[in-house]
Amino acid sequence: VLNISLNVQESICIELMIHNHEVPSSSLGPATEGNGGLNDLRFFVIRKNRANYRKKSLFTETAAIMEKKTILAACAAATLAFAGCSGGFSAAEEETIHAGKGEIMRILTVGNPADSLVLRQKAAPVTGRMLRTDDYAVLRRRMLATVQDPQNSGVGIAAPQVGILRRMIAVQRFDKPGEPFEFYLNPEIVESSAETAPGREGCLSIPGLAGTVVRAQRIVLRYRDERFAEKTETIDGFTAVIFQHETDHLDGILYTDRTDEAPTPEE
Repeated sequence: VLNISLNVQESICIELMIHNHEVPSSSLGPATEGNGGLNDLRFFVIRKNRANYRKKSLFTETAAIMEKKTILAACAAATLAFAGCSGGFSAAEEETIHAGKGEIMRILTVGNPADSLVLRQKAAPVTGRMLRTDDYAVLRRRMLATVQDPQNSGVGIAAPQVGILRRMIAVQRFDKPGEPFEFYLNPEIVESSAETAPGREGCLSIPGLAGTVVRAQRIVLRYRDERFAEKTETIDGFTAVIFQHETDHLDGILYTDRTDEAPTPEE
């Protein structure tokens, strides 16, 4: 019997239980060899049956060994395959990362029912192993190209907006020289100021509309950088607002959930 169990800690347990066949006891009763007649015949039958059993047993054991080797080979292949993807992007994520032509990725929008369901889900953490894959490099490059698309540019983007349910965002740092875009992994706002202010917000996933949202004017952000080192940073002003908007996406929250006003056309 072969049992394979996979748990959420991404481990694999393989148990092989091989059951040996036992030689059945004779039901012919006691017999003595050399007495002739029925007793000799009975002994001959017993010895013949035992010889046949040994042949059959040898064949069975050989078949069992071959089967065991096949099972072990299959298990080894399965283990390597599982270990290869453990902690990395799933096959479905890889397909999305590489889908389409060019660098611009398709942005999910609330007007599409299937897209909306994805946008409302909570994203899973990014793992350190993902950073060492080509898939991450491609996703990073394409997310950046998408948010900087001259035809539909933004100041921030979250991985769920391009169909990848991972806690990864890119934010334009208006508070830094050159106003660069930077990536943040598993970001978490651990503190927000009591001081708030209303402001107009738009969203690539809600095209053509904007709404007024009240946001904290200062936040403390804890995140992993692209070397997967944990960092904490205090951010103020408009850049802090962008971080709040993008981290909301990671929990399935849209800016329209944070205002009582209906969004209106962008100016």
